[in-house]
Amino acid sequence: RLQQLVARMGSAYPANVTLEHSLQVPVATFVEDEVLAIVTEGLSNALRHSAGESVEVTVRLSDAGHQIVIADDGHGFNMDESKVGMGLENLRTRVENLAGRLTVTSSGSGTTVAVELPG
Repeated sequence: RLQQLVARMGSAYPANVTLEHSLQVPVATFVEDEVLAIVTEGLSNALRHSAGESVEVTVRLSDAGHQIVIADDGHGFNMDESKVGMGLENLRTRVENLAGRLTVTSSGSGTTVAVELPG
């Protein structure tokens, strides 16, 4: 499902989208659904707003914890001056509901959204 999601979303934009994933244990359907929702939101934001040439999606799921990183090489944004849109707010809420941590870093060379969820 993850590969299909990334391929489908990536095909709608000119950016090159790559996926690296590691699934070390069987993942509960609830966790899988949440991971897919987080990837959808983060990838959608990168494709629609970054104007980058590439977006890298990395998903590592294990019993120790889950990591999702979506990184683009776009123009970035000033997090102190930028109005936080619904996309980042949706991500923040979803991650907090899962007792996880969301980190967003942005500069003139791109934006990285990193999510850590407990295993």
